[in-house]
Amino acid sequence: MKESTSNKAWVSLGAIGLFFLGKMKWLFALLKVAKIGSLLSIFVSLGAYALVYGWKFAAALVYLIYIHEMGHLLAAKRKGIKTSSAIFITFVGALIALKEEPKNADQEAYFAFGGPLLGTLAFLPAIPLFMMTDNPFWLLVITLGAMINLFNLMPVHPLDGGRIAGVISANLWVAGIIGMVVYMFFHPNPLLILFLLLGISKWWNEFRNEITINQRDNAIEFNQYGLKQLEEFAVASE
Repeated sequence: MKESTSNKAWVSLGAIGLFFLGKMKWLFALLKVAKIGSLLSIFVSLGAYALVYGWKFAAALVYLIYIHEMGHLLAAKRKGIKTSSAIFITFVGALIALKEEPKNADQEAYFAFGGPLLGTLAFLPAIPLFMMTDNPFWLLVITLGAMINLFNLMPVHPLDGGRIAGVISANLWVAGIIGMVVYMFFHPNPLLILFLLLGISKWWNEFRNEITINQRDNAIEFNQYGLKQLEEFAVASE
């Protein structure tokens, strides 16, 4: 009974996350009305997590997600990429809206790697603190920090690892998708399903675009070959 109730709770939370992601443009328009939108979203998430998991868990989780997103903001600022403030979406995480796309692969990878890098640095001080005090709170910070940043490095779009992998080759997304499917088989979770669907959609669009580009290039090459043959035939006829 307890496990069934827990599964239903996760499904409900996942549905809420999907709803808000579907209304993302509306959310950004609303939060742009005031500068306090980002801060408000933080406190809303903090309160919601506290109600479900307790204040210690909520504080650790929001802190780690916030520092992770600050890593992206700092990376974007260094590369001159315009972004929105970090927006927290309860039971989904947080994100930063790009007001302009990175101009090249270097900017894309730098922006994506900024989050996991600063996010990892955020929980490293908890390691000596736990060793000195044996306080389980610091162990919680270490565990959550490692999970958040390692998860974000999975090569599945729109995760950070997916952005980095996409710079190298979109084919790497296939490995990430397979890995996520295997993990979900043992640890089913609505949020993983959400990221998996987004990742598959992005990969499929890139795959179709690549096929279209190849067909166009082949057609151009064929036409150029045909024109060359006609020119040679015309010269030979003279």
